Amino acid sequence: MSTPGDTHFAVDLPQLSGLLQDLDSAKSGLDNALKALKAVDATGLGLAELDSACDHFQSKWGYGLKQLGDDTKALHDGLDSVLKAYNQTEDGLAAMLKGNGAAS
Repeated sequence: MSTPGDTHFAVDLPQLSGLLQDLDSAKSGLDNALKALKAVDATGLGLAELDSACDHFQSKWGYGLKQLGDDTKALHDGLDSVLKAYNQTEDGLAAMLKGNGAAS
């Protein structure tokens, strides 16, 4: 936990892993919403204006949900790369320190 005036930088790797899991859940929810929108057929509701409004809603929300899904995937992929790099760095430092400790 940082306090005002701290000059160090810390990364909480378990919290970063949790964020990746949250992004996976969000992406899954967005994918399910897109599938649900595609499965709904607005035709046959009885009023041409209502049919048109439903089609318009589906096209707007479908596009927006797809964009959110794409952005969520890109964020997930970037964070996954960051997490892997931090883990590799920590593993390398731990191995180096063990090597130096054994030589003493």
